[in-house]
This record gives sequence, structure tokens and C-alpha cells, in this order.
Amino acid sequence: MKTIFLAPRDYDRDANATPRRACAARRRRPVPTAPTAPLVRPESERVGRAFDAMAEEYDDLRDLWYPHLFSRLHVLLLRALRRHGRWGDHRPTALDIGCGTGLQSLLLARAGATVEAFDVAARLVEAAERKQAAGGLDPCRPFPGYTTPHRFVRRRVLEAERLAARIRGGRPIVPARFRVADALDVPFADASFDVVSCCGSTLSLIPDHGRALDELARVARPGGLVVLEVEQRWNLDLVWALLDAVVGGRLGYEQDAATSWRNLTSRPSEHVRITYPFETHTGEIDLDITLFAPAALRRELERRGVRPIEQHAIHVVTNLLPSTALHEPSPGWTTRVVFGALARIEPAVGSLRPFRSLGCSLVVVGRRT
Repeated sequence: MKTIFLAPRDYDRDANATPRRACAARRRRPVPTAPTAPLVRPESERVGRAFDAMAEEYDDLRDLWYPHLFSRLHVLLLRALRRHGRWGDHRPTALDIGCGTGLQSLLLARAGATVEAFDVAARLVEAAERKQAAGGLDPCRPFPGYTTPHRFVRRRVLEAERLAARIRGGRPIVPARFRVADALDVPFADASFDVVSCCGSTLSLIPDHGRALDELARVARPGGLVVLEVEQRWNLDLVWALLDAVVGGRLGYEQDAATSWRNLTSRPSEHVRITYPFETHTGEIDLDITLFAPAALRRELERRGVRPIEQHAIHVVTNLLPSTALHEPSPGWTTRVVFGALARIEPAVGSLRPFRSLGCSLVVVGRRT
């Protein structure tokens, strides 16, 4: 799934590379599957239909918001694997829950993992398979996995490629396997994976996120890594939305002053469920999403035997600019220059207190006990 752009209206809110021949398909060791369950539950079908409607433009990221988020996320994901991976010389197994068009899935495969991936949106799964077949695993080709004109992304892509090559070592790359499935019924046996990734705000879009956490903890092996990226409750968009209400809606948040003030003064320790309007080429679709309070999410993970060992935030200082401006498909020169300066600062502060509790996206790395 793709991470959500938060401007809610109702917010209660290289030299080490493996030679080209390594990209050839290899025989895979099958991952045990769980007992048969429905592919997608009825409560998840609406989310799947919404993202199917976005499939054509999903990887066309000409704004500033998404390229910054994904390029930061990919570096953080690979650094976590290199720092905390405990699989030695054997090939790790990885599961990408809510894989979308395969951004994290193909990155994990480039890092030498045997990857299983699924999503509730069938058209996104088809796009991921096409992307892989078109050379998405070729370490001799650059990997952003999406189209963007912004130069700052290229530096992070190069870092991600170097990290993936170092983690992979001499192992050949094995193609990822994609399917349609539901995070509420993960179709794999207990303790099947060394790495479980659930990014792109997938967990925020799941109505019963507690069951999804049960499932991802179930399939993670003891000692394995769990990497989550979710929408975070506390961020500067709360302030921008209130300011927008004061100046008559000129920033485009479409939120009244009473709602904006209530969001700023509500209890900080609880998740919030809001309705968010998604724009697609066929019109607007309203979906319910969860904005996570970091402390509450940490407690939920610990109850399920996942001990958080790292926490990072994305869109912390970059959100000094209103997110509505960053989501424009053709941002102006001044916006690009200011954003570029803020984007260079963010990696230095995004993992520090109190900044990591103020980002629009929260990245949590945990160890399965």
C-alpha cells in the first residue's frame, strides 16, 4: 500500500553489486503455508477496490511528499536489516504485508532475501509482477521503483543500492513471489519469516489492526525482525490545519477551526480513527484510517512478543511546510529549494527525541522474542 498524504478534512486525525546474471530465476525453498482462509475479508475489499482505482498513477510520484518518504524508508529498512539481522550465512526469508507495487518487496529481494509478498489490491499485485519481470531485480539498474524528477531521491537510491549489495553478499537474487491476500488472515505458517515488513501505511488502513498485529507476530520467527511504517498521530499538520481554518482555508486542509482545535487538545496516548478522502482518476473515495500514538503502539507490540529496538520519524522538519503544498504534482521552485534544505536536515534529527514523536510517518523496528 502507499503511504497516505495527511491533509484530513475530518480529523478527530555500485562496485559491490552482483553481476547481471544473478538476476536469473532460481529455485526457491517453499515457505510453509497456513490452513486455507478467504483471500480477502469483506471488510478489506473496499480498501482493495480503492487502491485498484489508483493503480495507474500509483508509481508516478512527481510531488515532494512521497519520494522523500519512500527514499527515507528504504534506507531505514536496509540499515535495520544490516544492523540487526541474525541469519548468518543462510538466505533470510522475508514477508512484505501490503506490498502495493512491490517497492519494499523488490528491495528485500535485492538484499538477498527469499520474499513472499501480498496485497488486497489485485491490480497493484499485477503491477508488482510486471515491475519485477521488467528488470526490477537487476542490481545493474537503479532502483527507486517509481518515477520522480527530484534529484535528492537519487542520493538515497544509491545508498540503498549499496546497502542491499552488502547485505546480499555473494548470494544470487531470487525473484519475489506475489499474491492477493489479507493481513487479517496471513496465509503462512507460524514462525516462517526472518523479516516481516508492513509499510506504506498498510496497518493504518486495516480496520482491525490488532488482529493484523497478531498475524504478523505469529509468522515472525523468534529473533526475527518486524518493520512497521504507519501514520503517526502527532505532527505539524495539526498546527497547519488550525492555521488554515483561521485564514479561511487558503492552504487546502478543508477543516473547521473547532475540529482542528479538538485534535490539538485531545488525549495524546490513544490512537485515532479518522475518515480520509483519497483522490483517484475515477473520483474521490473515503476510507477510514488509524493514526497511531507511538507509546500505545509500542505497548501493543510488546504484548505480542515484539520488542521495539528502533524508532524513526519521516516528514518531521519537512512538515515545516504544509503537506498540502508538498503534495502538489508540480511544486514551485521556492518550495523545491526550501524542501530540499529541510530534507537534508531530517535524517540527522528524525531518530531523536522529541522529533521522532512528531513525524507524519512513524517507522518502528522490532525483534520477535
